[in-house]
Amino acid sequence: MAQNVRVGGGVPLTPVQPLSPLPSMPISSPGYPYQPQQQPQPRKKRRGGLILLILLLVIVLVAGGAFGVSYFLTGNKASSPISVTMIKGEPIGISDGTIALDTTLEDGSLKTQAAQQLKQNPNNINAAISLLNEATNKNSNDAEALIYKEDIHVIQSGSPYVTLVVATMISGDQVRVGRDDLQGAYVAQKEFNDGAKLRNGTLVRLLIANTGSQTDTVPTVAHQIVQLQQSDPTFAGVMGWPYSGRTQAAIQILSQNHIPILSQTASSDDLTNASPYFFRVAPPNKQQGIQGAKYAEQTLHAKTIGLFYDPQDSYSQSLAQDFRQQYEGVDKNKVYTEQYTIGKAGTIASAVHDVLNKNIDLIYFSGYATDVSTVLSNLPPGNLPVMGGDALYELGGYQSSALGNFSRLRFTSFSYPDEWDVLKYSAQKPAFFNEYSAAFNPDEQHPGGSYGFTRADNDVILSYDATVTLLTAYDIALNTGKQNPTPEEVRQALLKINGDNTIQGVSGQISIGANGDPINKAILILYVDQMGRIHMEPTYLGRFLK
Repeated sequence: MAQNVRVGGGVPLTPVQPLSPLPSMPISSPGYPYQPQQQPQPRKKRRGGLILLILLLVIVLVAGGAFGVSYFLTGNKASSPISVTMIKGEPIGISDGTIALDTTLEDGSLKTQAAQQLKQNPNNINAAISLLNEATNKNSNDAEALIYKEDIHVIQSGSPYVTLVVATMISGDQVRVGRDDLQGAYVAQKEFNDGAKLRNGTLVRLLIANTGSQTDTVPTVAHQIVQLQQSDPTFAGVMGWPYSGRTQAAIQILSQNHIPILSQTASSDDLTNASPYFFRVAPPNKQQGIQGAKYAEQTLHAKTIGLFYDPQDSYSQSLAQDFRQQYEGVDKNKVYTEQYTIGKAGTIASAVHDVLNKNIDLIYFSGYATDVSTVLSNLPPGNLPVMGGDALYELGGYQSSALGNFSRLRFTSFSYPDEWDVLKYSAQKPAFFNEYSAAFNPDEQHPGGSYGFTRADNDVILSYDATVTLLTAYDIALNTGKQNPTPEEVRQALLKINGDNTIQGVSGQISIGANGDPINKAILILYVDQMGRIHMEPTYLGRFLK
């Protein structure tokens, strides 16, 4: 994780540092009691038969208890959709606050205690609220705790409410992305609830779905979401997943059950027309690949590049293909391709060594921040620039060894916290920016410009926009006179978010096309100066104001 990285405005980046994992209580999944049928016993001897029956009952109870314990811990398919299973040390599943998911922060033990109180004393929530208040006093930007508190308020109010699932990774090596996603969703939830933005006094309840560090857990959680749809009439849809691969793993399961899924940042081209139930607020890679190639050729004047990509990753592969297609369309440009494997630093270092022998003008790295750190760490002295896509705007993912060459970096992005000021729209800035600071820096203990407290990054902003879009669609469905619009009706309403229903998002206009992709969405170019501060180029592709 990067240390002392400096960001736009010359403000030092001080992301929350996770502490050593705190010991947490066992996490389990509630199940139904096992009640096997009893076989009738012969009645040759009344007393002997009675004794035998008692012995059999004892055996059944013991066996049933053992089965019940196993069932409770493993999350059988028949268990409650709001449940969590420990898989490879990570809490995988859906939580409504009765299980704490992100327990590695300073307030982790307090959230765990609050979860136990909610589970054990559902009719007396004062103890849970007190513990959650203590948790947010200790760690004011923990959106998981804030969401649970707001959900309690929603349930206790007696008002009608809509339930959305926020699907992300809130454990494992991508936990920082999940924390950002929850922050954006919480600001939208609080804004809609405090401002009574939904018709009929309807409030917003958020459930958190965690798939952790492994993509292969996504189908399990997707099936839980299907169960939730079947048992909870307030459920309306899913905001997430942030990664293309996770989204692809869930689409078929959710689509077959007519559940809309709206992603904040999944940008693989393979997702376009993948399902009539898939939507997104970030444009597909094709658009940012074109923008990146134009910038490389016209601004950086690069004629020969080394193109790094992982052919097994949908995001990396499609972005690389889009960049190359646009770049090679310009006369006399040349591309050398280098394949690597995500998470395998050795394959990246080897590719860097190979491409440096080819007299290139630029490295285009199609991948993620944790991996481009290896590129930056292995560059020789000089000014060879490195460029990539929106996934490089994950500041917590940079290794300290990469900071010496951080100023060589440029990347496309779908949002930037100073965007409105750079584009000279300061007077029209949405309330989001004040709401963000009020939510996560309530006592003003953190200075202005602190990411995670007063300054929202790319993932936060797009998660906010995605949640607002989903809720706006729900409100459109409510306007038809429905008391509890179904997920199918929400899907139909999402297709109406264009024209007069276009939303002014924090990241630019949000207008949904017939294929679920945003129409003419704004794309930015960010770069890092010699002081390690991130800046935005004053031009952009697409439409920003609606």
